[in-house]
Amino acid sequence: MPTNQINLVSLDFDDIKNSLIEYLKSQQEFSDYEFEGSALSVLIDLMSYNTNQNAYLANMLLNEKFLDSAVKRSSIVSIAKHLGYTPRSSMGAVAHVRIEVFEPEGEPLFLSIAKNTPFSTTISGTQYTFFNPEAATIEPRNGRYIFEDVLIKEGSIKQHQFVVINPGTEEKYEIPFDDVDISTLNVWVQDNPNAQEQEHFRPAKELVGLTDEDPVYFIEEGTTGRYYFYFGDGNIGRKLSRGNIIRIEVMTTSGEVPNISGLVPQVFQIGSSISNSTNVSVTTISNSTGGGAKEGVDSIRYNAPKYFASANRAINETDYDTLVRQSYPNIESVSVWGGENNVPPVYGKVFISLKPFKGGSIDSVTKSNIASLILKDKQMMTIIPEFKDPDYIYITSSTVVEYDKNITSVDVASIGTFVRQEMVKYFSEELQQFKRKFQYSRLIERMNNAHYSIKNVLLNISLQKRIVPAFNVNNSYLDGGAIRFNNKLTPGSLKSTKYYGNWNGTSTLLHIRDDEEGNVGLYNDSDIFLTSIGTIDYVSGKVSILSLNPIGYPSSQFDIRFNVLPIREDLNIEAQRNQIIEMDDSVENYLSDLINGSTIQVVAS
Repeated sequence: MPTNQINLVSLDFDDIKNSLIEYLKSQQEFSDYEFEGSALSVLIDLMSYNTNQNAYLANMLLNEKFLDSAVKRSSIVSIAKHLGYTPRSSMGAVAHVRIEVFEPEGEPLFLSIAKNTPFSTTISGTQYTFFNPEAATIEPRNGRYIFEDVLIKEGSIKQHQFVVINPGTEEKYEIPFDDVDISTLNVWVQDNPNAQEQEHFRPAKELVGLTDEDPVYFIEEGTTGRYYFYFGDGNIGRKLSRGNIIRIEVMTTSGEVPNISGLVPQVFQIGSSISNSTNVSVTTISNSTGGGAKEGVDSIRYNAPKYFASANRAINETDYDTLVRQSYPNIESVSVWGGENNVPPVYGKVFISLKPFKGGSIDSVTKSNIASLILKDKQMMTIIPEFKDPDYIYITSSTVVEYDKNITSVDVASIGTFVRQEMVKYFSEELQQFKRKFQYSRLIERMNNAHYSIKNVLLNISLQKRIVPAFNVNNSYLDGGAIRFNNKLTPGSLKSTKYYGNWNGTSTLLHIRDDEEGNVGLYNDSDIFLTSIGTIDYVSGKVSILSLNPIGYPSSQFDIRFNVLPIREDLNIEAQRNQIIEMDDSVENYLSDLINGSTIQVVAS
């Protein structure tokens, strides 16, 4: 019986073609027609291809309408725009320097450093230029001209101007530079080319309270990947007039490249004189850090909904996390917890811990900027933010790998390399961020799958914490400052590396151990007990030390490291609050009794 419907449930080419043929066969005119090999078959193929391509296009277009499934950056940015979210631009690295000017001309009562004074530094053989985004003025103190803390930012200064043709929100002005740091964007408007005065416009942070006369601009990312800005409509923000001149100044940056560890000395040179004096000393207070590339699409997907939910205010933990991530691209991981969940509890505070991409901790200047510039106007008045540095738990491992040499030509060394690569990937991909859990069976599984010839993997682990006590003073680690493993521990397994201490007036090589009864004692190099210095809670993993007074370390040792065994019944290691689990990178040092952080023995069978 003829049918007027084509079954297009499937969008596969062959299924579409078969549906078309079945439809035609059901028609009286083609009831006895042989479709295979006929000219009509070519037309059916063409129709099937057309239907298949249209279905694919419709599917892709629909995907681009949703944040989770969109692929094109322009689509993701457009959806984020509806959530009130502007993707983070590239950000120039920031350093802080102290500047002293010697013999300025005329010994002035005031001395100023001009805005955009250039500074230069060399990192890995490449020179980078920094500028101070704000001018500063000082008075001499005791005859010395010192700018105590000057912020300088990496980048290149660009300028451009526009002429207003069609005033209003529809006319948008694209910033004609790549890799711009929009936090450095300055916008001035003057009435006409001959006007002597110009007015500075500020970015609109919030709509609440804006009037028709507020000199603000709005900024967004465009479809080309560059940023554009526009002005108010006369109701929200001031509306410009035809013929107005817009002048902008902005910095283009090198992103994260000039970021440098605080452990590496960094030297800056000033590129111009101050008050005709070239005798200027520049001292680095904090190394350049905080630089980052433009926000990626995965980050936009993650941050945009959370930013919308936070409503640009800091109330709960997710709000703090979102605001910090949006403002500082150099931060890889954020952990936030209320003071009521701290150990010990501290009410009226919120604790924040930040981990940069290169590990370690965030410098104090960045923390201060986050608290004062990002969070101050968005948090509740009665809540005080406090920053905690990451607390690292290191996993020390000893691995024995058995493999079948009869089914592979790969040698022992290569098998060991494959296993180590999988171990490193496991830590980098699944750990090394706040509150990530070390799963013993997961690591075993990945090492077993490192090569098809591996038959068995035996993995022994211990936990390690590191401290850097001050020399020649009593250091205590109690209560909130206790050494916390936060996992159940095996009695009698705690032992520290060796350090030099003063015992009975003599420099003595010492180490710390527990006695299986919960007591922590001090021992000499012959492993003879000297005195009790603290306690250990085997259930909570808390080690309390009353007094620790080192006077030095053995050669090539710069800290004291505590190793302890977790209980055999639970080798899955928890990380809480500001704790991060890392792979132990220790190198053997027999003088301090330090073992290699990771050893792999391969056995052929």
